[in-house]
Order: sequence, then structure tokens, then C-alpha cells
Amino acid sequence: MPNLPEGFLAKLKKDTEDSITHQAYKSSKVTVKQMSLRQQKNIIATAVDGIQGAVGFAKAINDVILENSDKSDLLIVDKVPILLKLRKLSLGNDIVVEEEILDIDRFIKNIETVEPAFKKSETIKRDSISIGLKIPSLKEENAILAKCLTEVEKKENKKTSEAFGVIYLYELMKYIKTIKIGEDEVDFSTLKVAERVQIIENLPLSIYKQLSKFFQNITKYDTDLLTVDDKTITIDPTFFDTST
Repeated sequence: MPNLPEGFLAKLKKDTEDSITHQAYKSSKVTVKQMSLRQQKNIIATAVDGIQGAVGFAKAINDVILENSDKSDLLIVDKVPILLKLRKLSLGNDIVVEEEILDIDRFIKNIETVEPAFKKSETIKRDSISIGLKIPSLKEENAILAKCLTEVEKKENKKTSEAFGVIYLYELMKYIKTIKIGEDEVDFSTLKVAERVQIIENLPLSIYKQLSKFFQNITKYDTDLLTVDDKTITIDPTFFDTST
């Protein structure tokens, strides 16, 4: 059997380097290359893994954006706009939304018209506790998702509720920049993940309302981008599945 000609794969990659551009939040434009079949396969493979698959899917789509983009400082609020444009580039305009075929351009237009209600950073306080919040980068989120995957693998075989609990803690973790109690302040990025978990588990419940409001505004922004009229796109493994 003949071998591949020298440089064949390099030429293949170069000839399929279509890309999209996106004005990153509070940053410059980013260029993101089209997905490969390998990347699509990795995303779709997460569909059969239950709770673990949900975490794996979140990490897989981050992997695609980070691997294919020319910038490394993207934030999680850049994710949905980039995914919408990548979906169009990879699979065309038609997308099935709630059993109806729609033009994805209708959703892409939201990127220019939806006004963000979230803040890039905020400080919340309760008694002597002060917590600095931030919008995490995709890199930061991915590092936390990787650790979360390991923990979910341990829990999922025992109790589903325990696995959900782990995901919830790790979701909160990514938004915290600093915690100050009195004169003592810790930078979350310098702590081990296990230490961050310990701190979050011991925070007073009363502070979670303020914390959740911060990230719910980010979630609302994503939902608004993905909604046209009464139809909302679900970002899951079928989003990049050519059979749907």
C-alpha cells in the first residue's frame, strides 16, 4: 500500500482553513478556524455519557474554540457568539430548533442587537466577608472543567445527586476571583481546587443569592442570543450533528 505523499496532511489542513471572525468582549477581533471532523466526533461522543457527558461536552466545545482561535484571552461570554458562527460555517444556515427548520442567521443577528446586562466584575459583601467576582476566561473554565470531570467520574457510579452537587460547586468556583475576611484576603487562582471547594462549601448561604445573580445575568445573555421569537437553540452535542 502506498504511503501518504509528503506534506499531504499539511496541505489538507491548509485547504480547509475557512474561518469566522468575532469581536471579542472588551477585546479585539478573534479569528476562529472551521471545525475538523475529529473535533465534531469528540463533541458528539459526549452525548452518551450522562452527567459526565454534560461536563465533557462543555470542555469539548471550549477545546475547539481555544484550539482553533488566534487568541487565548477569550471569555466565556464569547462562547455562544463564536459557536453560532462556527455552526453556520461548518454546517450551513439550516438548523432544527424545537422541530422547526430555521435560518441560523436570525440568531447570529442577535450578537449585534442583544445588550449585555452582566458586569465584567463585581464585589459582593456579607458582614465581614467580601468576594470579588469576575467573568472567567475559557482557559480558566476549562481547567476547572477538567478537574470537575475527574470528580464526577468518582461520584457518578455512587449517587447522581452527589455528581450534581460537584458540578454546582465547580460552576460557582469559576466566577470567584478573591475572598476577603476582615484583613485576610486570598486569591483563588493561587489555591488548589480542593482548597477552593472547601472555602465555597463553608460560605454562608445568604451570600449565594448575590453570587448567583452575577452569573445568572451571564446565562441570560447567552439565552437571549440563542432565542428568536419563541424559539431557543439548545447548545448540546446535536448542535454540531449533521443528522439533525
